[in-house]
Amino acid sequence: RKPLTRAAEAITIFSLPFGVASILADMGRPERVFNVLFFGRYQSPILWDFTAVGLYFLSSIVFFYLSLLPDIALCRDRLAGLPRWQHRMYEIMALGWQGRPEQFHRLERVLDGMAIFMTMLVVTVHTVVSWVFGMTLQPGWHTALIGPFFLLGAILSGTCAVVIVLALLRKAYNLEKVLPLRLFNSLRKLLITFTLGWLYMMIAEYLTASYGNM
Repeated sequence: RKPLTRAAEAITIFSLPFGVASILADMGRPERVFNVLFFGRYQSPILWDFTAVGLYFLSSIVFFYLSLLPDIALCRDRLAGLPRWQHRMYEIMALGWQGRPEQFHRLERVLDGMAIFMTMLVVTVHTVVSWVFGMTLQPGWHTALIGPFFLLGAILSGTCAVVIVLALLRKAYNLEKVLPLRLFNSLRKLLITFTLGWLYMMIAEYLTASYGNM
């Protein structure tokens, strides 16, 4: 899990702004985002989406930052010739990290707890995103399958993105020891599983729609 954590969280943080942009596109007029902030009502799926994506974005930043604490401390201690303000910045951001065993143990417990919380949050976020479409008056989208369909599609595309980014980093920076082939073999098995699940969802959707119209 460790070689994947930072890459996956970095991809999440960089891609979530595009999720926010898609919410604005769904609204049709970007200036109406202020109506969501000041006059939002929780009867609207748009506000559900806005809340879920915002919470996921903040949680991802916190998770990513905590996982970087040992590296921030390394920058504080080993980078010579830094300007005083930059050294002070690293010192503040390191939160007193000294690399003691009890600190590593405490950090692992926090990251494990956050990983469980964010797993549940992923389910919530992508289900709510699907509801933005499923709760409209558009014919053909009123199906209970749309939630798990979106969730599985998000997991599949996210895993694909992680594989592509890790492969590029491995090649560009010679990280064969950090990112061994057995890691990609594990991801390959995940991709096969998610692809089969996606195929099942596609068959279920089109078979139901086509058979019902015969």
